[in-house]
Amino acid sequence: SQGQDIGFLIETRDLSDEDAFRLADLENRSRADITDYARAMSYADALERIYGGQQVEMAAHLGVSTPWLSRYLRIAALPDAIVGAFADPGDIREHHARRITRLLERAEDRGPLFDTARRIAEERVAGATISPAQVVRRLADALPEQAGPTAPPTRSFRRSTHDRPITMRERGT
Repeated sequence: SQGQDIGFLIETRDLSDEDAFRLADLENRSRADITDYARAMSYADALERIYGGQQVEMAAHLGVSTPWLSRYLRIAALPDAIVGAFADPGDIREHHARRITRLLERAEDRGPLFDTARRIAEERVAGATISPAQVVRRLADALPEQAGPTAPPTRSFRRSTHDRPITMRERGT
């Protein structure tokens, strides 16, 4: 049996960098084989290269919310020492980055976190299998327990000693 010629219709367009990025992003969001990390790195590159660091503008052009975009950019902002603790950067999911970012908030905690990340990477090189969840758990365990939430500050007012007090606390606590 002989092969059959197949014809393709091709439409050629001149696209700006932004249009090309937006088109690729639409396609990539529907693909299951694109990791959160790869998507995050693409967004971080486009944020600087195309949108001049304007995250709100980028989100509007992509048709996504700013918080949604922030969650991916958080992955791209992880320090190399932390990324190196994972067997494959593609294993880093958005929820991992959210937890790790909270751990990195205090400058005094970064040293112990980076030391733990390096130990994890060394163990992996030596043949240990460490899941992404275990990496995050070990990073969290590297820090001393934080004191639990304290009771919000309150103030009580009453018109007279016979009235029941009205207690107020700060909003958001």
